[in-house]
Amino acid sequence: TWKQAAKTATTTNITLSGTQSVDGVSVGVGDRVLVKDQTTGSENGIYVAASGAWARSEDANVSAEVKAGLSVLVAEGTANADLQFTLTTNDAIVLDNTVLTFAVPVNTYPPRRVTVPSVFTSYIMQPSTPDGEPPPCVTSYVT
Repeated sequence: TWKQAAKTATTTNITLSGTQSVDGVSVGVGDRVLVKDQTTGSENGIYVAASGAWARSEDANVSAEVKAGLSVLVAEGTANADLQFTLTTNDAIVLDNTVLTFAVPVNTYPPRRVTVPSVFTSYIMQPSTPDGEPPPCVTSYVT
């Protein structure tokens, strides 16, 4: 299941509150952040930054919305810009109990960066599949 893109993604454990820099990106109130490197892995997930405590995003804040294969694009960052992350944790997932692990999928053919009209950021898109079929269409982070 594809989720709305995140502005950035973590590279280390962070405090889940307040505005801060994540992967070299200034995170402000209302920005979506893929939190994937918490020491307590059950805290990982997609969050919306706030001046106080961060909350899980509305599209990933209950266990029923967080399933193996969940994917999210990351728009900005020194290490994580323009990458897709996929939840590799097996179902059944219980939010705040199950350790959530996100990874960049391994492809058998190289990705290429595509720049689309200015209402979108650039994103990674796969060229045609090895059997010549077109890739699935993926919508990126709207800026």
